[in-house]
Amino acid sequence: MQVNWPPHERPALFEQLKSLITEKRNPHSMEIDTDTKPILNMISTAAMIRLGKVYQNKMVDLKLTNRKLVERSRSIVMIATDAHYETVGTALNAANGYVKRLS
Repeated sequence: MQVNWPPHERPALFEQLKSLITEKRNPHSMEIDTDTKPILNMISTAAMIRLGKVYQNKMVDLKLTNRKLVERSRSIVMIATDAHYETVGTALNAANGYVKRLS
């Protein structure tokens, strides 16, 4: 996934992080330095927020494909709405398992 911000909207920090990653990368290896990983995490987190996939500090653009994601989704919706477990399950079923449709 690629997120393109117009240059006038890019924060200066983004450009600094980008140059740090470019400087740290070993062109002969797919590995990244351990101090580069948090930088990449910050960039991807910012992109997810920008794309509207986050609500109240939780990733809500989930599709319920396994039991772990079902429980995580229920937990997110329960915290955000103070609804009961069964009520949230019914709402998620009505939304075809998409948490984002409930937010």
